[in-house]
Amino acid sequence: MKTEKNKITTALRDGYLNTMMGVIARSLCAMSKVDDHLQYELSVVPDNFVLQMKVLPNVAGFAVKKNSDGHLEYLGKEPGEKADVTISIKHPELAYLVFSFQENTAEAFARNRTIIEGDLAMAMRLIRCINWLEVFILPKAAAEKALKRYPDISFKEKSRTASKIYGRLALDMLNWSAA
Repeated sequence: MKTEKNKITTALRDGYLNTMMGVIARSLCAMSKVDDHLQYELSVVPDNFVLQMKVLPNVAGFAVKKNSDGHLEYLGKEPGEKADVTISIKHPELAYLVFSFQENTAEAFARNRTIIEGDLAMAMRLIRCINWLEVFILPKAAAEKALKRYPDISFKEKSRTASKIYGRLALDMLNWSAA
């Protein structure tokens, strides 16, 4: 009975991680088209740069690529080519702490729960991009737990930017279903 419960718990956790990583990846791509701050962060990232984030051992993940327009495009769970930077979380339980907002990404990094392959400075820039996204797509209470420091932004600015992100995400989803 305990083994069956563990299997169910593991399946639920892994499903949650896959969902969260998919939402983050697609939202990050949408935000790259509508947010000046994120576009500024991405301006120093070379075109065709591929970022992969995953949970070991191959539980969940996503890959995005910066295109020549300066925007991110979603590549799926695997990049299909060698990623320029791969950020791996060592175990699903550790990833769950991060994606359930019990531990922020800075703490996870400091506690050696991640493996970064590739340019460390570029990896940190991309983590800043994800953190910036979380400011807008998460409720403030969750974002405060997910981030080392919550920025001083007004509710109006948060709502306006979140609306742009979700609107762009909806348009992108329509384009995906039409393709």
